[in-house]
Amino acid sequence: NFYEIEVEGSGMSEVDGTYKKAADTYGFVCFAKQGQWNGKAANFVIYRKSNYWYICFCGGTLGGAFLYPVSNFFRTMSGRADADFPPGNGWMTVGNGISPAPKLTWYHSALDS
Repeated sequence: NFYEIEVEGSGMSEVDGTYKKAADTYGFVCFAKQGQWNGKAANFVIYRKSNYWYICFCGGTLGGAFLYPVSNFFRTMSGRADADFPPGNGWMTVGNGISPAPKLTWYHSALDS
């Protein structure tokens, strides 16, 4: 299934918006959207590493996978060890993030119909 995640209510309008499924990163599914940050084109990514999910600005891609987070904005614990999707609530501000932390909602994309 293809999914989209809507990020809303954060203190950063650049982070809010619709993220689409992207290439796996760190062995887990990730979601991405393009936008602007600090006046430059940016890849915003929701990714999982170990027991945490992050929302960040990433600095490039290699074969579709995002290379490295340049700046993390928000983080939450993964609900389960096998969780393929980030939780909707429980996010906290980290790094360059600005409160309040967002809420996430999942949707089937138009490609699923």
